[in-house]
Amino acid sequence: MAGEGRREMKVKDREAWRRFRAGQAKKRYEDGILSFAERWAGRMESRLTARVRVADVAGDTINDPTVRLTSLQIASAVAALIKFWVHGEELKRWYALVVEARKEARAAEAAKEGVCT
Repeated sequence: MAGEGRREMKVKDREAWRRFRAGQAKKRYEDGILSFAERWAGRMESRLTARVRVADVAGDTINDPTVRLTSLQIASAVAALIKFWVHGEELKRWYALVVEARKEARAAEAAKEGVCT
């Protein structure tokens, strides 16, 4: 069901988030990215417990049925969450591992094909 298991994103500084969000509201592209970031953070928060960390749920919750994002848009959402979300530092560590794994996979594929990276 739509909305099931979602929570409102917990931010480090509600006023700073409100000002940032308001500054982006008239920019459709940025507003869409921030709306995705809020929904994603809410989905992650709904699964977090004392034993379940951001790294355990970030990959499973990143897909959003309402929007398709490019890697750049996801990186922008991650950057906003790192800055404002209470779990931003955990997300930063998870995302760094994801980016590194992608780089290694591309390098391995290129090596298989005999292409220098």
